[in-house]
Amino acid sequence: MADNMSYLSNMIASQEAAKAAEASKAAIQQGQTNSLAALGQGYNTGRGDINTATGNAVGAIQQGGATGQGYYDSALSNSKTALGGAYDTATNAINHGYNGANTAINQGINVNQPWLSGGQQANTMYGNALGLNGASGNQAAVNAFQAGPGYNWQVGQATDAIARKMGALGMAGSGNAMTAISDRAGQMANQEYGNWQNRLQGLSAQGQQAAGAMQSGYNNLANNANAYGQNMSNLASNYGSNMGNLYSTYGQNSANLANTNATNTANMYANQGNNLSSLATGYGQNQANVYTGAANSIANTNMQGAQLANEAFTSGAASMDAQNNASANRRTSLVGGLLSGLGTAGAYAAAGPMGGAMAKKFIG
Repeated sequence: MADNMSYLSNMIASQEAAKAAEASKAAIQQGQTNSLAALGQGYNTGRGDINTATGNAVGAIQQGGATGQGYYDSALSNSKTALGGAYDTATNAINHGYNGANTAINQGINVNQPWLSGGQQANTMYGNALGLNGASGNQAAVNAFQAGPGYNWQVGQATDAIARKMGALGMAGSGNAMTAISDRAGQMANQEYGNWQNRLQGLSAQGQQAAGAMQSGYNNLANNANAYGQNMSNLASNYGSNMGNLYSTYGQNSANLANTNATNTANMYANQGNNLSSLATGYGQNQANVYTGAANSIANTNMQGAQLANEAFTSGAASMDAQNNASANRRTSLVGGLLSGLGTAGAYAAAGPMGGAMAKKFIG
């Protein structure tokens, strides 16, 4: 009876061990589920943090690029304004110098204009006097001839001197005296006409000199205009070169800024990719570790349950073996007793009626 109770107890213990193993497996699986959920949440949180950090970094790079480009734009505008102001100032200075020089040169030309006009008239009259312009020109010169203020006095003095001389010779009023006076007056008239021609020639030369001076003035105007054009050309060329250099520098700076922003942005996205890859790798590794750990734990639990069940079964089987051995021993002992009794009864029966009675009593 005690062996049967021990066996039953061991069987119950085996069943409890199996239930405990199942409960442990359920707990392990629940822990696995919780761990995977926590890993997933951590992965999603980490992924969100990486994406947010990348977005913020890219936004900061773009903002920095926009700010830098704004500075470049402002510098370009200010430089253009400065160059334009300098160009206008230089243009005004050149125009002022050009106009001032032209005014001075024109004043010099205008001063010589009367001399040029008088020289031209004198040259024309001198040509008339020389007969270069025909009879009408010569007649115009004769008509225009005017003796000098002292001419009449000089003629009077000369003719009076001849008259006095002829009177002293007793020839006063003679034909010779009149011829001498007439010849002398004619000579003096011719001489005065020649002097008038010389004066015309001198005035013509002065006009020529004035024309030369005026021509120099006109040459100066041409040189001034040429210098003005050259100065304006140089100014425009320098302005264009400066503007070209300004835009070239602006373009280079803008390109460098854009390249730097693009490189930094690419680096941010590359880092994002690397971080996400590392995060995914870690996430996968952690998941594998959870599955592996859970599987190992379940396997250990199964082994421990099997061991407990085996121990219970082994204990129960040993108890059953002991019970079977005891029953066998009892059966053997009973059979032996029966056989012994049968042997004794047979002996009594062989001994006669008295023996048969004894056997019957023994068996009965």
